[in-house]
Amino acid sequence: MALNRYKLLEQKLERQQELRGADSKFMREYEYLNHMQLFHQSINNNRSKLNFLPHFVVIKENSTTSKHIVVFEATGKISS
Repeated sequence: MALNRYKLLEQKLERQQELRGADSKFMREYEYLNHMQLFHQSINNNRSKLNFLPHFVVIKENSTTSKHIVVFEATGKISS
């Protein structure tokens, strides 16, 4: 399920380059602040539990403070 959501996000960002830039900036900032870290398959060899929190970027044309807002989909339904 997580991989499908990731692929959909990538397709959307490919079509909307402005969103891709905002998403990349957000990801770099969160990694810099240690709110997240890059996943490497070799890290998960011991089958430790990892968390994935889907997100998307929204453009707020009329905003005077921040034109791009990241929305986390913490309540998104997944199949088990």
